[in-house]
Amino acid sequence: MQRRQLLMAGAALAVTSWLRRAWATPPKRILVLGGSTFVGPAIVEAAVAAGHTVTTFSRGTTSPELFPHVEKLRGFRSSDPEDQDLSALAHRRFDVAIDVWPNDPAIVTPVANLLKEAGLAASTSEANRKIEEGAVKVDGARVTDRALTFTPGAEHVFQVGSRRFARLKLTAKG
Repeated sequence: MQRRQLLMAGAALAVTSWLRRAWATPPKRILVLGGSTFVGPAIVEAAVAAGHTVTTFSRGTTSPELFPHVEKLRGFRSSDPEDQDLSALAHRRFDVAIDVWPNDPAIVTPVANLLKEAGLAASTSEANRKIEEGAVKVDGARVTDRALTFTPGAEHVFQVGSRRFARLKLTAKG
C-alpha cells in the first residue's frame, strides 16, 4: 500500500468513526471546502454514508464527476480577499464546515486566536478554557469545538460570557 493510500484510508476511518460518535443525533448539513482531492473524497463519502446532507465548495475543475448526488457549489478561495469568489456561500447555513483545502493553511484562523485578537480573551489558553466551559458563542450558537476555524470574508458576532461581545469582519492575513 502506498503512503498516500494509507493516509487516505486512515483519514476515512478516522472521519467515519468520528462522525458516528459525534453525530449519533439527527443528520447534519455539512459543508466540505475543497472536497475533491486527497482526503476530501473520503470525508464526503463517510458523511454521506452516515446519513448527512453534504455540500462541497470548490472550483469544480478537479474530478467534477465525483459525487453526482451531492450539491456542489462553485467558487474560488484565495489568501487574498480581493482575488476570490465566495458568493456561492452567501446566505447559506451549515451545521458543520470541514476544510480540507490544501493550498494555504494560513487562510483559516482558529476560534481561540480570534477571541484573543479581538480582546475577548487574554490568551489563547484562556479562550480554549472558555470554550470548554461553554462560555463562547458565535452568531448566537455555542462553540464546543476548539478546532473550529474561520475563513476570511465573513462577519460574525463573537461572545464570551454574558457581557463581552465583538462583531468581527474577517480578513486574510498578510
